[in-house]
This record gives sequence, C-alpha cells and structure tokens, in this order.
Amino acid sequence: MKIQPPRGMRDFTPEVLKKRYYVMDVLKRHFNGYGFLPIETPAIELLSTLTGKYGDEGDQLIYKILNSRLNEQTNKPEINTSFQNHLNAGLNSTLLTEKALRYDLTVPLARFVATHRHALAFPFRRYQIQPVWRADRPQKGRYREFWQCDVDVIGARSLMNETELIQLADAVFETLQLPVTLFINHRSILNGMADAFKISDQAEKFMGLLDKLDKQSFQDLRNDFAALGLSAEALEQLEQLLLLKSPKEKLPFQNPLLEQGLQELITVMDRVSPRWITLQWSPLLARGLSYYTGCIVEAKVRSGSLQSSILGGGRYDQLGSLFGYTDLSGVGISFGIDRICDVLEELNLFPASVQSASFSKILFTHFSAEHQWYTLNLARQCRGAGIACEVYAESGKKIGKQFDYAQSLGIPWVCTVGDNEVSSGLLSVKSMQSGHQEKMTFEQLIDKLNL
Repeated sequence: MKIQPPRGMRDFTPEVLKKRYYVMDVLKRHFNGYGFLPIETPAIELLSTLTGKYGDEGDQLIYKILNSRLNEQTNKPEINTSFQNHLNAGLNSTLLTEKALRYDLTVPLARFVATHRHALAFPFRRYQIQPVWRADRPQKGRYREFWQCDVDVIGARSLMNETELIQLADAVFETLQLPVTLFINHRSILNGMADAFKISDQAEKFMGLLDKLDKQSFQDLRNDFAALGLSAEALEQLEQLLLLKSPKEKLPFQNPLLEQGLQELITVMDRVSPRWITLQWSPLLARGLSYYTGCIVEAKVRSGSLQSSILGGGRYDQLGSLFGYTDLSGVGISFGIDRICDVLEELNLFPASVQSASFSKILFTHFSAEHQWYTLNLARQCRGAGIACEVYAESGKKIGKQFDYAQSLGIPWVCTVGDNEVSSGLLSVKSMQSGHQEKMTFEQLIDKLNL
C-alpha cells in the first residue's frame, strides 16, 4: 500500500507550516492595511463556471470531478457514449461531470461578485487565501495543489488601482526582504501588435509564442511567427520592438491600440515610485490567461535557483460579462505562497523566530506526576501573560529525555520543577542556547520571557 500523497501534492510538517503562516501573516497584515476584506469560496465550482475562461491550455488543466453514483444510472449506453466522446475529443458532458476543483481564485471571485452583487459595496476590495488545483506536470517549484493569495478591486476602472496594487506588492516583498523584479506589460500592446501585423484572428497563438521567448530565442521561433502570417518586414519590426527597454522609446511602427496601451503603462510606471522592487517593462510578458484586458504584471526573484513567477495578475474588464454583468471591471494580483516559501527557504530569509518547530518559548519539565500538576498551573499563568508554553506531557520520564524533547523542537527555555522549586518558589530555568541555568521567581521568569 502506498502511503505517500499523490504527485504534485504535499504533507506539511509543523516546521513548514510555521513558515507558511509567517508569510500568510505578512500578507494579511498588508492586505488589511490597504483596506481589503477577506472572502472564501468553495473548493468545488460548477464546471461550466470554470471552462472557457483560461484558454484552451488552461481548460485542459482543470481537475474535473466525476458525478457520484454513476453506477446506479439507468442510461448506461448514453453514459458510455459520453465517456468515449470525452476520451476521444475532450468534450465535456454533464452526464459524467458537472463540477470541478477551482483552477484559480479570480474566476470564482467573478462568480461570487455576480452572486452577491446586491449585498456588496463597490468598489469591492477583497483578498482571498485558499488552495487551488491544476493537473499540471509536477516539477521543482510547481505543484498540482498550491495556495494563492489574491487581492482584487472590483468595480473601478481608474489606473490608480493598478498603481496601488504594485505598491502593495512592493511593501510585501520589502517586509519579506525578497529581491524581486516586477515585470509589467499591457494587453493592448500585445493586441496592437497583432492588429498591426494583421493577425488579430490569431492573437492568442501570437501571445503564446511571445510567452515562449522567455526560454527560447527569437531566431528559434522566427518560423513559428512567420507561420502565423507575419511578413518579413513585420518580423523585423517585431524583433526591434522586443528589444526596447522602455515604453517611452520610439516604436518601429504605429498602431492606435498599441499606443493606447503604452500610455496607460507609462502612467502606472511613472506613479508607482517603488521603494524595494525593480519595476521593468517587458514587451514579452503575455500572461497566458485569456481574460486579461489591461496592465499585466509578473514578479520573479533576482537570485537563487528558483526563477519561476512568485506573483502575477492584471486587469480584467470583461470577466463579469461571462456571468451576465458588464460592469464588473476588475484588477488584481496573486501571490504564489508556495513558491515564495521555497525561495525564502533557499535564500535563508525566514526570521529566527519561525525557524523552530514549536511556538512555545518555554517547556516546563518535572520529576513526578505531582510536580507535573504543579507546572500545569505555572503554564496557565504564563499563557495568561501572553507567553506560549507547554508542559512535558508524560510524567516519570528522565529529565534528560525531557530536555531532548525541547531541543528537538527548538524551544529556547526549559523550567525544571522538583521538590526544592515547589518549597522555595524559586524556579530552575535553563537557556537551551547557552546552557546557562539560574534560579528565579515566577515574576522574574515572566519578565525574562517578555524581553
């Protein structure tokens, strides 16, 4: 019997979760500081809610849930036909599956806002920290189950919102001390390229090729671009455009849609004034999800071996229309907490306070069951003073074994209680780091632990 979790999914030990909670706490603190409100949506959505929003490649990565009790259905021939159609052509069938695990948090957000629109105040500022699932190929830094931490503004078209979200990301990465480059582009720039090259009908394929330029050279993909219908002149203009370093540089050709995107991009970039991140225009940045309509962003760490994206997002003015509402303009960013934690671990950037496996600042050890009950009262008073602590859970164990327990969890202090401590009221307290031991009153212990 296999006892490991499925590929691309993980168990989390206390040591790992402490670090994840630290990152989540940093994110929540900044989200709250910017006035965002928390929401949650179900892990399972209707398949019809999710499909058609992520492009063909994204739709293929959605985890579909087989309808329950299929074996009890009477229309077996129809079910078998639907199953074969699904295998042969990937066709969805409500006979087989009506539900799926959520792929991201943005489409469920649009559904949530459409559902609760009469109870919400707009602009609606929300954050959401929950797991998502993708049937992707697992590799280093890429998982099939992972957490997203999203912040979005719904119902506002001002570019101030893009600017503020980038400033929020800047503040988060400064707190985490992560050296990050945040790349920015605009979907109108990409659509303007496609329009200028007269391949608007193949815009998605064009953007897919631009995405590949992150790992392949333009020369490697030149024939692929030509196959979309780009002339030799257009190929030269595209190559020149991709070499530009600033959106304020002279363009190799003119296009109204492209120029509109550039003006919005320049407005945002000029007003962010980042204090920590490096903000950089990338004409290659496409963001694979098809619902983006305006500015798009993606952040990568500048050092370490994990060079994958740790943040992504952008504006999506049309997403609400998929649920029957044309006024749900939105913009948001999503922090990839799993990759952020992986990078912080690799670069040794977690603070010392979260390096241990325990939240406890002190362990109370004892020589007998009677002493154990005595320490339980001390622990209760410690907790009342806001100090995390614990009592060794078994009586009669050797003191050395109890100290080993504290050492294994990284608990910094140990208080040992025996007959002398009970009669004198002076506690024996030892630092696990220095090995120094001293006698002190309970009040002095509280003062020491509060330092």
